[in-house]
Amino acid sequence: MKEKIVDGYYKLKEYWHRPPKGYQVSYKEIAAFTAGVGGTSFQNVFIAWVGLAATLPLMNAYFKLTPGLVLILGWVGALITLIRSPLFSMILDNSNGKSGKFKPFLIWPMVVSSVAYTLIPFIPRGWMDVVAFEMPLPVIPYLNAEASNLQFTVGVLVMFVLLQIGISFSQFTQQALGGIQQTITSNSQERSNINSVHSTLGQIPNSVINTVLPIVAVWVAGEKGQYEPLIYQIFFPICSVGAFFCSLTAYLHTHERAVLPVNNVAKVKFSQAIKALAKNKYFWLMIAYGIFTSFRVTNYYQWICMYTIGGELGGVLYGILGAVLGIAYLPALIFGPMVYKKIGKKKAICAGNLFFALMAIIQLLVCRTYPIVALFCIFAQNTTLGIGIVATVMTSDALDYEQYRSGLRLEGAWTNYSNVILTIVGLFTGILAPLFLSFAGVKLTDEYDVVFRNKETLSNAYFYYTLLGLIGAVLASIPFFFWDLDEKKHADIVRVLHIRAAETDLKENTLTDEDIIEIKEILDGYDKSSEFLKKHIDEKREVCEEIAKLYPAAKARKDAAAYESDKNIFLSNLAVEEKKLEIRVAKAKNKQKDDFDEEAFRADFIARSRFIKDKEKYEM
Repeated sequence: MKEKIVDGYYKLKEYWHRPPKGYQVSYKEIAAFTAGVGGTSFQNVFIAWVGLAATLPLMNAYFKLTPGLVLILGWVGALITLIRSPLFSMILDNSNGKSGKFKPFLIWPMVVSSVAYTLIPFIPRGWMDVVAFEMPLPVIPYLNAEASNLQFTVGVLVMFVLLQIGISFSQFTQQALGGIQQTITSNSQERSNINSVHSTLGQIPNSVINTVLPIVAVWVAGEKGQYEPLIYQIFFPICSVGAFFCSLTAYLHTHERAVLPVNNVAKVKFSQAIKALAKNKYFWLMIAYGIFTSFRVTNYYQWICMYTIGGELGGVLYGILGAVLGIAYLPALIFGPMVYKKIGKKKAICAGNLFFALMAIIQLLVCRTYPIVALFCIFAQNTTLGIGIVATVMTSDALDYEQYRSGLRLEGAWTNYSNVILTIVGLFTGILAPLFLSFAGVKLTDEYDVVFRNKETLSNAYFYYTLLGLIGAVLASIPFFFWDLDEKKHADIVRVLHIRAAETDLKENTLTDEDIIEIKEILDGYDKSSEFLKKHIDEKREVCEEIAKLYPAAKARKDAAAYESDKNIFLSNLAVEEKKLEIRVAKAKNKQKDDFDEEAFRADFIARSRFIKDKEKYEM
């Protein structure tokens, strides 16, 4: 174990400033990007506790949400999304900032959204009783058995405005971070590795705070716990500060590596992007997956804690179970890259989706009578959701395919056009949750916090909510069976992009040594290449061979730079080892005194040293 820790230390130190062979990203940059994900993780705390959701204590008890309020405000939010998404797409896809295409949007949107979210629990309680206006509700089959009025209070409206500001600008930050994730490397396996690291470590702030918050809430406010705004007034400012510094770290220490000509200038119209994506089948497969997963929701551990268990015990378990269920993601996040490399991302995500559906079936059978047992099914489902995160890597691969197909980088358009489509579809699928809850006896005007205290209604809600999730799970299992962009095909597409970029750089006299070496390696591997890649090499053979003539000089420069880098790393490690040796010698002298054989001790240490024994490797 000690040797593994030592090996890990030296590996971390060796690749801290430079990437491992065959990869593009250093460990320092991975750590910085993970910190950036930590910034969104801090913001996920806001999303976990404030929003238009039936499972959130503050929203149900303090803002007195009903299914009708959630539905109507959800529709208004959808219309805002339809306006916001094209605007975000044009801004992101036409960004040409000096620091990169996406990095300029990491900081200020994070600040605006964090402040908006933080203000929500500070809305005065008295505003919840001031009715701003009423909306008449006619008789709606299944949803509303009798005519009634839906009341919108000043408190709810102010909350909704702040929520929309928070959602809008946090999505800006998340899209920018997602763009960096998609361009931080062009190596698909390295993307999976980085995805595993940031998915595991980047979510620590969210996991820790969401665990601690309910426990502290019970300690501070007793049974009222997380129903009281005071606890959020304490935690939300902490999250805002954490989000800012994490985003700043990502801004300062990450790089974008889209395979583009050196002097490329991004200029894409949203209409142009829509036309391009309309012909991309992988885009539509992801859309279908997004639609079905929008109602593939079977996790209601909050209801179990708040209403089935209840009291202070339920409040404490709210946090503990949240952490335990979060741990379920870890196996897939940690071992996922090895699995994806062994069987491919498509097979992994298909298997995960089918397993989720199986667990939903079991949950449906037990949730009425034994809702606590359903927690085990929810835990198993979360394990498969950890596998599902690889969909972000598959999206990155599909964006490279889109660049190959249309010549456009469309990270912003992909996300925002998806949002537009999913929002429009969501106007209809959003009715599904209140519809299925109406089967359980929950009306549009019923307050969740009141109606769920009836055990029979709650039992029915468990069943019908799980049934809806099961339908979504079965449908979500279908799209990836039609996904044929495997790892080998993607690698060939990236090579073609390198050829195109190098051709442009050659014309503009901006070729880099990396361009030249990449083209030479592509030519050298011609005989073992696929017919697809051979075709593209043959089309540009004259250009490739012209670039390859520059290889000896480029390789010499790169080797010289690598030698200097290796030398500096070696000398740095050597200094650490020599200092360690002197400390060990001093300690041994004090302990053994006259019996100490310093020469033998030094010889033994040097023989086991990674660096001192090779001291002559570099001229000192």
